[in-house]
Amino acid sequence: MMAGMQCAGSIPEGRSPGVRARVWLSADELGEADGDARVWLHLDDGQVRVFRLPGPCLGDDAVLAPLVAAAIADARGLLLEVNDPAFRFAIAVYAAPATPLPRAGRWSPAHAAALSFARGLDAELLQALAMLDSQRTWGSARNYTRLAILPPALRQRRLQAITRFPLLVAPVLLSAHHRLELFGGKRHAWRAHDDAVIEAVDLGRDLTGVLAAHYGVSRGLVRSPLCARMWGSTALSHQNFLRLMDALTPQQRPAGWAEIDPFVPALPALESLVGGTERLIGAARDVFRPGWTAVWRACEQDFAPLPAAVSDAADFARAAAGHAANVAALGPEELARAWLRERGLLALLRASARWHAVRRPAPQPVDDGETLPAVLGQWEDGGATATELTTASALAREGDDMDHCVADYWSQCRDEGIRIVALRLPDDERATAQYNPRATEGDAPDYALVQLRGPGNAASSMAMRAWAERVAVALNQPERRAARARALAAAAQRRRSRGWWMERVVGPLDPASEQELARVLARHAARPENRPLPGEILRAAVAGFAYHGGETVLAQLCERPPLALVREPDNPHDPLAVRIDGCGVTLGYVPRSVNAAIATRLDAGEDLAAQVIQFDPQADPWTRLVFAITGAPAVAPGPARYD
Repeated sequence: MMAGMQCAGSIPEGRSPGVRARVWLSADELGEADGDARVWLHLDDGQVRVFRLPGPCLGDDAVLAPLVAAAIADARGLLLEVNDPAFRFAIAVYAAPATPLPRAGRWSPAHAAALSFARGLDAELLQALAMLDSQRTWGSARNYTRLAILPPALRQRRLQAITRFPLLVAPVLLSAHHRLELFGGKRHAWRAHDDAVIEAVDLGRDLTGVLAAHYGVSRGLVRSPLCARMWGSTALSHQNFLRLMDALTPQQRPAGWAEIDPFVPALPALESLVGGTERLIGAARDVFRPGWTAVWRACEQDFAPLPAAVSDAADFARAAAGHAANVAALGPEELARAWLRERGLLALLRASARWHAVRRPAPQPVDDGETLPAVLGQWEDGGATATELTTASALAREGDDMDHCVADYWSQCRDEGIRIVALRLPDDERATAQYNPRATEGDAPDYALVQLRGPGNAASSMAMRAWAERVAVALNQPERRAARARALAAAAQRRRSRGWWMERVVGPLDPASEQELARVLARHAARPENRPLPGEILRAAVAGFAYHGGETVLAQLCERPPLALVREPDNPHDPLAVRIDGCGVTLGYVPRSVNAAIATRLDAGEDLAAQVIQFDPQADPWTRLVFAITGAPAVAPGPARYD
């Protein structure tokens, strides 16, 4: 007992210079297996610093002086390690909890010491940080220190801003940790630093405009009740989900997190269905025309689980796009967006269900001996396994073993870079997971979990879903960035060699879906913006407009100038890249999802022309500039419209 008291307690009278209080805790007391000691230091200037040291240092206050000196000299919190003969190493643990958390089980001197330490901290700061915990974790020593060291007036202004706009201000002022941890370093955290926001907070200025500018959303959304509370996990990035909510009218938006949370699991599938985050944001008002909650609840009544139903709709869209090929050159994602705009999500899910109900022989993938470049390969953690399926035969075996149609996905694995992973838990529960690449122009993709199916397409347990999410994290680790880029490049090269998506037509449509498809196509074609030019091959929005020179030539673009198509076969991110130039600058690229056919025709020496079809300088960047490619120079249609 005396030993325990010695290694866990507050600084007694005659405390070390610069230290208000300290707590020593062993690895065992914290539930860690590394054998190292941890010490929490509450310094005179208000800082809370946490260090991991070799186990023999436990309770030895003689080693504190160099730690305190290093912490006081490190005003910005950049310190990673302190080296000293007295202890060899001390790792700064920024993501440790601000107050020590001994493992539960029984009350001990360690708990008493931790409680005493916590009582010496600023209760208002601790309460504010606790209020923020939701999707990310905020109650770290780093975040406490970031606020505690401020002058009282400045601290109060920042606390007021965090309380008023927690969702929007906290990510700017503080570090958002994936989780609290006791190992060390600055991992598992991000911070959206913005000097303009910080200045406005510190000077007590109105934050509405500066926060709107920071996130790229409207003032109305900033002021809305939706942003007055923290959110949980949204599947999309923090900023992209804000943009999605901003794309909806105030009448369409959910009232709060309780109306968002139940439907978040379906968002990755919906994102994939329409062609990515930007396309989802651009189509949001059409998708949720009756309102966010009304759409999801109507779909939920007939289709549960929703993520599986929305994923299945993507398969239907591929088949329907094949049937529409003779009428309209729409890819699966474009057709899905048109269907959502003209008929709605519920109608699309119903058509998909009818199509899936038609029994048809599943096409077996042709095993040509090709092996896709692995991103994850074989991965195991805690007895659970994940096996990336990189051949057609592996997909066929998985489909046979699991009694579902994953073998149909070989062309998507090969040509689009999706990843199918066979999952198994220690209790032998099995599932098949689909991870789709979400790539920005000019960057390696990351992967989002889109489908998770058990045997016979049955739903999986919560434990299996948690494992599937951990596999997604593993796929997206920084050390696998090069592997992800290779996978994307291989898919692009394969598309180039095999042509366009039309080869993936699967099965007939039922009569009701054929009729509905005809209505969708007729309404789509009737829209003025969709009337094709003579010889038109492709119509799309310029990808990456916000990242190139378009903003410098807005006035010229209003005149609908001719555009130049430039092949970039040596582009390190996409060998099928087709650059779009106009007005003497690079405007962006033909979208990666539809560039294969254009690249092939340009490489064959075909003379293609491109021109501006629609330009709206007030629109969002991903829809601002629409172009068309024709097989011959087209007649200029006149001044640009503003939609």
